[in-house]
Amino acid sequence: MHMRVREFVRNLAYALVGAVVFHWLVVELPDRRRRRATYAFNEMAFQILLISGPGLLFQYQHAAKLLGAKLDIWDEASVSDFALKLHALQPAIFGPDRAGLLQTTVDLGIPRALAQLSRSAAYLDPDVAHALSQFPMQEGITTLQVRTTPTGGVAPNQDVHITWSLLEAARRLYPALLAAEAYGPEVFQGFVGDPPQPLDSNVLIPAAPGRSDGDSTVAS
Repeated sequence: MHMRVREFVRNLAYALVGAVVFHWLVVELPDRRRRRATYAFNEMAFQILLISGPGLLFQYQHAAKLLGAKLDIWDEASVSDFALKLHALQPAIFGPDRAGLLQTTVDLGIPRALAQLSRSAAYLDPDVAHALSQFPMQEGITTLQVRTTPTGGVAPNQDVHITWSLLEAARRLYPALLAAEAYGPEVFQGFVGDPPQPLDSNVLIPAAPGRSDGDSTVAS
């Protein structure tokens, strides 16, 4: 009887080990390969989503630095107030060039990146897929639209709404990608301005609790 029990336990152990190995070879390993291939193939699409909001925000950071003004990049009201002041001082900043940039971002860059990634949603980590689902779409109640003024520019309040919507979406996506180890911090790469200046990933993840770098009297 004792021998039968030992034989039963041994056979059960072999079966469990075999099931684990089978699952690893047939399910887990292919899933990991598909996951790695998906992130590698879609890196540019993720980069577009990550840099669009910070790229639009850069105008405000740069202007605040030149003017010696305070700008809290983690507070939408602060960005909105500064936009109104900036428009009063230099309305041309919100002219046709800015409107064109917004239209290219909202009508082309973001929709195309999301459309490409939608085909691969099943292979993405859950938190990444969730962050993507919260990006403004071309359809539904979260749709972003660029309505130009009679002079071809854009109203500052609309500029801030678009900038903030894309910035907050990127702030959800970036830590999700890092936590999933889909990419390293270097996935956030972008240059803006003339001459080109690199975007700072601190606009997506706070440097530390009680941060002070939201004050754009210095570069933030």
